[in-house]
Amino acid sequence: TKVNELAARSIDVGTLIDFHSRLGQPGVMPHYSPFRSTTTDVVRQVIIPCTRQGDGGVSYAQKFGSDEKPECMVTHTWSNLFVDLVAAVVAHALGSEDYSSIAEMLAAGNHSMLLDDLKSRGVIFMKHWICAFCVNQHASICGGFGPEPSPGTDLWEKWDKSRRDTVTREIFNHCECKQPKHFNDSRDLCELNKFDCMMHTLRCEEGDEFSQLVAVDRKFQVFSRAWCVAELVQAKQESTAQYVQLPSADGLKEDAQDLTLYVKLSSLTVANAEATLPSDRDEILAKIPCIEEFDAHLQTLIFGERGLLSRRFSGFGAIQAAVVTARRMKAVAEVSKSRTR
Repeated sequence: TKVNELAARSIDVGTLIDFHSRLGQPGVMPHYSPFRSTTTDVVRQVIIPCTRQGDGGVSYAQKFGSDEKPECMVTHTWSNLFVDLVAAVVAHALGSEDYSSIAEMLAAGNHSMLLDDLKSRGVIFMKHWICAFCVNQHASICGGFGPEPSPGTDLWEKWDKSRRDTVTREIFNHCECKQPKHFNDSRDLCELNKFDCMMHTLRCEEGDEFSQLVAVDRKFQVFSRAWCVAELVQAKQESTAQYVQLPSADGLKEDAQDLTLYVKLSSLTVANAEATLPSDRDEILAKIPCIEEFDAHLQTLIFGERGLLSRRFSGFGAIQAAVVTARRMKAVAEVSKSRTR
């Protein structure tokens, strides 16, 4: 099945570092800027072109990666800095508390030092599932940017921004391959709607050897993307080991900026989660029997006693988050109680 096919793709941390080391060289996105270029920029201008084969193409993992099952599923956003994605994976493999120093090393070109460290610790071949590398982009997004919204609207502004390079502001080139594209209108062949099913398959097959890494971006947008939220809850429901990598391991301070973040995270609801394709968001919501229960579960996952960010917050923010979570849990209990009447 397509799920099993996806689950058999992976990329090891050494290959990931080698990939990053080539960015910025002549012919490989020469304008690459570590602290400006996003994962979208890299996928559109490096991964898609280099995985073209004949009239179609394959995933990067199929062409340059491994056909062995991954040990870890990486949950991340494409709007994140690409250097931060790579740094989060490397930091996780090395057992670091955060990825800031590793991002600096990658940006400075110290790839050899990192590879030596990975080799000495025996984790250079640690295999990960990262959608940018493991999904065949030629079977979905390579030929366009999705339907154009009405000009002059906020949706159009987001759409226009998503089709331009972050550094040059130029519109990405289209891939001219003839590979059939599969989205939600061809569910069985689509590779974009099976991440939760693939996680279930890997959890069943690999058991406790399979885990999830949440690569948290500097704006914490990973918690507001529909597919990312779905992956978080899927892992939690199946008791898959979950790890988080932040730009900094320091506790968030009680200032205005962090208070805004507290409020944003503590009021998250999957009903407002964003997705590149509205159909993706609709499909995720359709799988959720009760939005209130899902939201309460998400809050527990983030702020609970063993939550992903339970040790990162201090002071008022933690209290506020706990209060909101408690209110949501109470609301869920009331909903459940009303159903049994």
